[in-house]
Amino acid sequence: MDVFLKDPLMDWKKELRKLEAAANTAKVQKPNNIGQYAAGKLKLARMKLERYNPTVITEMELAKNTQPNVIAHFDGIKKVLVGVPGVNVRAAPENKKQCKDAWTQVECLIDQATDPTILSRCWQGLAPWY
Repeated sequence: MDVFLKDPLMDWKKELRKLEAAANTAKVQKPNNIGQYAAGKLKLARMKLERYNPTVITEMELAKNTQPNVIAHFDGIKKVLVGVPGVNVRAAPENKKQCKDAWTQVECLIDQATDPTILSRCWQGLAPWY
């Protein structure tokens, strides 16, 4: 539940201003106020507790991205994110939306975080160990 420790309200206000500024360049639904933005963050936290597949949550977050290259290639990004059934645990039909238990949710998250197909497309300066 790091969302409340590492993403405090002041950062939410800054993020909301960024989203509002990007409204002119992208056709992405933006929150109207800090309350709507906070409600979205709480929804994501609830989904994590309800064992949603991490892929579903990542897809929701990516759908908010206003960068033109992400918008233009969203379907391809989504295909890579979902994975390959029979190869990736996160792509198994029984895990498509929600995982059966917390352990499976963790397996899906690890599968997503260690997938070479995703890692090879990450920003070259990514340093998740910091």
